[in-house]
Amino acid sequence: MNSLINPKEQITQDGQLHPLKVTSLLYLKEALRREEYEQCGSILEAAKEFVDQKDVQTLIQEHIAFLKARDRKIVRNFRKP
Repeated sequence: MNSLINPKEQITQDGQLHPLKVTSLLYLKEALRREEYEQCGSILEAAKEFVDQKDVQTLIQEHIAFLKARDRKIVRNFRKP
């Protein structure tokens, strides 16, 4: 296994996802889930050379869908007698 990895490549030479990309996306996803939005900018700044805009957009869209579903559940529970 070659340990030399181009940080801009999405896949390492052994066929695995780039570990810094995966880690960056996990940190971003966790910050979104904890609603620590102020951390998202610094995470993205640090990860900009590893993470594609498409991946970030997907995570944000998933987070918005999660928030909408959560809010619908809260409203349904509030309306129950």
